[in-house]
Amino acid sequence: MQNNKDDLNKQVILAEFLTLILSVGETLPISCFEYMNVDFVTKILNDIEDDELKSSSDEKKTECMINLLLSYNLQFPKIESNITLKGLSQRNNAKVLTENLLILFNTEKDPVQVLKLKKKPNNSVEKMLNDILADSKTAKLFYVNDIEVLVDIIIRQLLNIPSEEMARTSYLELCKNVIFNTEYLDRRHKLSDLNNCLQEILVDDSSCTKDQDVCIIKEIYLKYPELLK
Repeated sequence: MQNNKDDLNKQVILAEFLTLILSVGETLPISCFEYMNVDFVTKILNDIEDDELKSSSDEKKTECMINLLLSYNLQFPKIESNITLKGLSQRNNAKVLTENLLILFNTEKDPVQVLKLKKKPNNSVEKMLNDILADSKTAKLFYVNDIEVLVDIIIRQLLNIPSEEMARTSYLELCKNVIFNTEYLDRRHKLSDLNNCLQEILVDDSSCTKDQDVCIIKEIYLKYPELLK
């Protein structure tokens, strides 16, 4: 891919092919990461954030590169060894990426889950958001308004997700990362609504993820006991 910088069609085809392979979520051989390293991530991010992209074909390339990054990020279950985050941490902004992540998150779309698999991998959009927001350095890539939009979506989802679905835990983890690693508490956007959601989940005994959910919420209140008031 890095050898075909000027061939847009070839780049798109290669990106789509790699996305399909990576979307399965199976761990690649270690030797692959000699090539799919931080420089690989940097190249993808540069393509995504390229200010000169204007045509519809360029937009297609941006979409493909975002999907490739989402599928590639499934390779890293641990934050400490996440090469995607290492690439992102070297940037001062990732406006195009973060805007598209919020759009995908709001529409509940995972663009890389195109194959019907017995073992469904993690939702790539939720994972990417959680990974970026798990560290205060990469969390700064989101603007204040982005975080407020994200909180709106989290509140809506926490209110609407049935208690028997496991997805609620992922949203709570995202909520925790927003509170812990951004400046959200400086403006406290819809904090009362968010707090009410957390309180309702604490007393919901029908949840299939009760233990995990309660653990996350208690972790939030342990660090910020004033939220209970």
